[in-house]
Amino acid sequence: MSKKAKPEVNISDFQFKCHWNDAFEDSEFIKTFSTEILENYILKKRWYAGKSSTLKYIDVVDHCKL
Repeated sequence: MSKKAKPEVNISDFQFKCHWNDAFEDSEFIKTFSTEILENYILKKRWYAGKSSTLKYIDVVDHCKL
């Protein structure tokens, strides 16, 4: 992963076979969420953009239902 943000991603472009309540139980969802959605989000945030380090990978280790 690079520090440069990817092109804008439209969340509605994604379709998953799982129900949203069970999304984090689905490995396909977690992989796509980490690489296509969360990575872009983090790279655009001011608290990360000013860092001199590069984003190497994102790993979702825990989640909670709201």
